[in-house]
Amino acid sequence: MEVIKNGKLTTATRVVILTACYFVGGLIGKESSFLSGSVALVWPPAGIALAAILLFGYRFWPGVALGAVLFSFMNGVPLGFFTLGTAIGNTMGAIVCTFLLRKSIAFDNAMERTGDVVGYIGLACFLGTTVNAAFNVVSLMYAGTASSADLFPSILTWWVPNALAGLVVAPFLIVWATPSALRWDYKLIGEAVVCGAGLVFGTLISFHSWFVYGIQNYPLAYLPFPFLVWGALRFGQRGATTGTLLVTALAIYSLLGGRGPFVTATQRESLMLIGSYIGILAITNMLLAAAAAERRAAERAMSVSEKRYRGIVEDQTDLICRFKPDGELTFVNGAYCRFRGTTRAELLGTDFLKTLAEEDRAVPLSYFNALPSEEPSVSFDHRVVGTDGQVSWQQYTVRRLFPEKGGPLEFQAVIQDITHRKQSEQALRASEEKYRSLVANIPDVVWTANAKGQLTYISDNVEKILRHRPEELIATGCNCWLEGAHPEDRANLEAAYQTLFEKGAPLNVEYRFRRRDGEWIWLQNRAPTPRLRDGVICTDGLLSEITPRKRVEEVLQQAKEAAEAANRAKSQFLANMSHELRTPLNAIIGFSEILEDQTFGDLNARQCKYANNILSSGRHLLQLINDILDLSKVEAGRLELARTSFSLATALSNVQSIVKTLANKKGITVEVEVPADLPPVLADEGKVKQILYNLLSNAIKFTPAGGRVTVTATRETIPQGPGAALVGCEEPGECLKVTVADTGIGIAKQDQERIFREFEQVDSSYGRQQQGTGLGLALTKRLVELHGGRIGVESEGVEGKGSAFTFLLPLPRADGKSAPPPGQSVEADNVLRPLILVVTSDARPVLVSDYLRSAGYDVASVHGAEELRLALQRKRPYAVAIDAQAIHPCGAQELLELRSRIPGNIPAVTFALDTEGRLGFSLFAGDSAAQTLVRPRLVDAIRQTSRSGGKEVKTVLIIDDEPALSELLAKTLLHKGFQVLQANDGRSGLEFARDCLPDVIILDLSMPEYDGVQVVERLQGHAHTKHIPILIHTGTVLNEEERQRLAGHVHSITSKTDREGLLAELQRLEASPPEPVETGAAA
Repeated sequence: MEVIKNGKLTTATRVVILTACYFVGGLIGKESSFLSGSVALVWPPAGIALAAILLFGYRFWPGVALGAVLFSFMNGVPLGFFTLGTAIGNTMGAIVCTFLLRKSIAFDNAMERTGDVVGYIGLACFLGTTVNAAFNVVSLMYAGTASSADLFPSILTWWVPNALAGLVVAPFLIVWATPSALRWDYKLIGEAVVCGAGLVFGTLISFHSWFVYGIQNYPLAYLPFPFLVWGALRFGQRGATTGTLLVTALAIYSLLGGRGPFVTATQRESLMLIGSYIGILAITNMLLAAAAAERRAAERAMSVSEKRYRGIVEDQTDLICRFKPDGELTFVNGAYCRFRGTTRAELLGTDFLKTLAEEDRAVPLSYFNALPSEEPSVSFDHRVVGTDGQVSWQQYTVRRLFPEKGGPLEFQAVIQDITHRKQSEQALRASEEKYRSLVANIPDVVWTANAKGQLTYISDNVEKILRHRPEELIATGCNCWLEGAHPEDRANLEAAYQTLFEKGAPLNVEYRFRRRDGEWIWLQNRAPTPRLRDGVICTDGLLSEITPRKRVEEVLQQAKEAAEAANRAKSQFLANMSHELRTPLNAIIGFSEILEDQTFGDLNARQCKYANNILSSGRHLLQLINDILDLSKVEAGRLELARTSFSLATALSNVQSIVKTLANKKGITVEVEVPADLPPVLADEGKVKQILYNLLSNAIKFTPAGGRVTVTATRETIPQGPGAALVGCEEPGECLKVTVADTGIGIAKQDQERIFREFEQVDSSYGRQQQGTGLGLALTKRLVELHGGRIGVESEGVEGKGSAFTFLLPLPRADGKSAPPPGQSVEADNVLRPLILVVTSDARPVLVSDYLRSAGYDVASVHGAEELRLALQRKRPYAVAIDAQAIHPCGAQELLELRSRIPGNIPAVTFALDTEGRLGFSLFAGDSAAQTLVRPRLVDAIRQTSRSGGKEVKTVLIIDDEPALSELLAKTLLHKGFQVLQANDGRSGLEFARDCLPDVIILDLSMPEYDGVQVVERLQGHAHTKHIPILIHTGTVLNEEERQRLAGHVHSITSKTDREGLLAELQRLEASPPEPVETGAAA
């Protein structure tokens, strides 16, 4: 068992020590017993037990019980009822005493209060020890050694030693174990030694003198009393209890030897006399020590209070003094002395009234003497002449101090310097005069009203505005505003006034008012939140005539409406023109693509070149039209963002592949630096690509041959402040920072803001040689700001040092939710699916692998059919993606061998990288590979291959009112092996659909009579045509509301410029069941 725990004795160790102390106390008590060892005058174990429980708590009762049992065994008493009763009695006696003291008087172990001492004597020594005595006597009776007839004498015999132990032994132990407020020094220790020596010497004379027995009438037994009183008064309870214990020990020792003043004929009588003597000593000493401690505590409190009072008074900046009825000063504080410029001794006894100015000394002292007890103080202001002759203002507060028990009458004065207040009052009066002058001369009307609707003040110039006199309006009250208000404005005006006083909201209301001369004018009435003033809720208001302003606003409103109408007409014109221009342009681009692809026959080199020129020019014109349309949408606030989570690295790679041809022609190096830990971006992927394309193409355009263009993307934390709000980030938040830097001609400082305006270009000879309308950067700036970001440029305007365009976009907040996989909407799932990638041995598929991992797939790359077989044995993948380069040059044979390794229930997709680095895909059809289509939707292809129950698409119905585009699409589909039906309007298209029941319907939206939406509704409402898949192929740009309206009714929406996308949708229908899916984005 551990004896010491955390540097202190454990409870068990303390219990053992207590048991030992109890046992030793029992031995001392037995050795000091009388009547042949049967009666002890003081029983130390009882005092030890009581002190232990009071000091250490109830949990130490086992030490008391064990000590009692152990002592009984030593005393030759066998284990029986008496032994157990004694142990229980001693233990319960101490516990009961402690309980009574704690619960009844909140006993303090220091016993420095007379209440604690009286309670201890009464509850512990007299009442509590009765429990111990009763247990012992009852135990003797049950043991057969005592009779019930001797019950009270027996209890008294056992009670006296326990009570005396409680008076002598327990207090000594308790007070010495309790911290004391008494501080010992060498002087006090010497005094204690002298007092102790005198006490011992006096006690020895009293109880051991050889002539005591011959002088019976001398009270020598009380010779120790002076020293006991000395110890109690000077050394507190420790001195009192120590002296009592010392006298008790010497007295009992003398009585055991048959000496002392209390020796009588019988020992029992001697015990009664000396017991009374010890009890009186103990009680007297403890009460005297407690009274002395209380007096010392009171003196300390008085001293502290006086010091505090003096400190407060002396530290006051106010002048404080006391004077007699005749004006003689009896007390002054430091501030008073400093003000008079002299010492306290020189001021005391002088006349208090001499500090007043000579003309103010007429205040009679009799007025002070007449102050009643109900209102014993008075305040007044007077001028005072200082020692430097300066006159200042002071406020006097004089209080009459009524004497107690015939004491002298005095007055106390507290004097404050109010010179600044008097100056402020004077300044306030001047300010009020100025305010009244201003109010009288301003054109507005100043008024004051209270919560009762009463006008308490209104300026005089109200007559100029309303043609009413102020007194007339004050008599009417606030109803004057309502009576003259226009009937259409009256309800609003009344509600505003009610809100002002009922809810405390500021008043700001404009209304029409009819003046006394009958003219209608516009008024604006303003008032702040009402406040309590002199016990009444009031507010001050300002009434202004705003008729000229209203007339100007009316003119401006008309101009605004005209401008908005013109803007709407412009937007409608741009939308209509863009549609009308796109329709023939789509035909030009489509036929040019067919010529370039040599779909219907070979062309020579010159013809291919011309076709390519037509296609490039058409695409450039289409881009220009798209920019104009997007810009008009942004200006009209109708451009909507289709936000998805995507990888910026993938988006940059796609854009880089597009501008690669232009860069290669000029020998420009394009470098892209994107950190691997860059989080996904939550934005409109198409618009972000457009931003990147505009910046990259501009950088390449204005960089001389052999230059360098660098794109860097980083994550940047925007600190809390205006910057965070500027880019739409959380405060503070994280933003995506993208910088496109070049080594081109640079941009002059004066042009750096102008380049972001519409149709603005840098005015330089080199800039004028470049293509462009000045819309690219303007549209880029609008798109960045639409995402909640910002864009800027840094350039020294020196050729060769180039420019650096930087834009910031807010990143999604890190709220514990994982970001959706790139390419999916925010609502997409986050399941990690295993996928096997069959690739070549070179580094080409790294782009594909990174793309698939960012989309949420667990990619494992293999080479060839054998590694594919082993990988399939290890785990069943979600799908298998095969690089077309991996089966070259063997072609179909290698593809069939790979296909034979793949179980039939595992989807398989082939993909390819075109010459510009874009991803494409194709699905397996039977045992042969279908033609690979270039299309950046590999993830969609993998997902769709998991569906089962595909169908064969043979017949396609085209419903389009544009003959050229319809013919172009028909020829393309015929070349792909489809059977084609054509309808040139919505009505005939519905008839074809019901009569022929095609496998797929390709539908335009903008058509006469029946538009595309109406055709979709009628097809869905007919029993025979509602299951036919519908592909929207249109040149109209749809907003989000129109897309939601079509969602669930059509399978896809593609642009007429995206012919490959339409063909891919047809191929997807062959690999998936004909069920409606969510519409995707199209442009």
